Amino acid sequence: MANPHRGEVEITAAGQTYALVYTINALCEAEEATGSNILGDLTRLSTLRAIMWAGLRTRHPGITKATAGDIIQAMGISAAQDAVTKALALAFPKPAADGEGGAGPQ
Repeated sequence: MANPHRGEVEITAAGQTYALVYTINALCEAEEATGSNILGDLTRLSTLRAIMWAGLRTRHPGITKATAGDIIQAMGISAAQDAVTKALALAFPKPAADGEGGAGPQ
C-alpha cells in the first residue's frame, strides 16, 4: 500500500492499514490546522503555497491552492522559494539612484 521510495510510511491501527503521505499540500493543511511550522527552521510551507498561488492567479485565474502546492511539489521547495523571491523582488524594484521609481508591476 505505502511506497517508501516516495516517502510514504505504512501504519496499522485497530486492524486497519493506512499510508502516511506528506505532500506539500498535506503539510500546508497540517500547518494551517495546528498553527505551527511543521518543518521547523524551514519556511512555513502554507505561506509559500499561498504566495505562489496568489502570484500564479494573475495569469492563471482558475488555479487552486492545491494546484499551487502540486507545482511546488514538482519543482521542489528550494526552487519554489527562489522563484517566489525573484518574482517579489521584480514586483518591488529598488528606486533608481536619481530618485525615480523602478518599473513596478505591469
